[in-house]
Amino acid sequence: MRVHVCFVQNDLMNNETKTIADGIGLLNEGHLFYQEDETNAKHSILFTPAEIVLERISEVSSRTVLLTDGNGECVVTSPYGVMKFTTKLQYSEMNESHWKIHYSIFSEDEQFAEMELEWKIEKLA
Repeated sequence: MRVHVCFVQNDLMNNETKTIADGIGLLNEGHLFYQEDETNAKHSILFTPAEIVLERISEVSSRTVLLTDGNGECVVTSPYGVMKFTTKLQYSEMNESHWKIHYSIFSEDEQFAEMELEWKIEKLA
């Protein structure tokens, strides 16, 4: 179904909040598709009871798997190569009109990112 999606990214380590997308997307049973406003990068978000998968497809692409039980993985692919990181889901919330996650990213054992992502979703007629 077509939805209006507003996606806000909050970088908790740098205290930076940015609206990444505010437009039309597609939602199908826990799977959300939309594009970024500035770059037109494609996003695919999958929410299941066991994991959350965040995919961004662009010149620099990423696939972040957040497991509800244990550590996940983030793989970033760019023209310069592939980088792999460990992820840890801190919090997740999902209902009909609001999705929210809080997670950390580690290189080796050192945390270098802490993100809070929020999607506000409104069904379109």
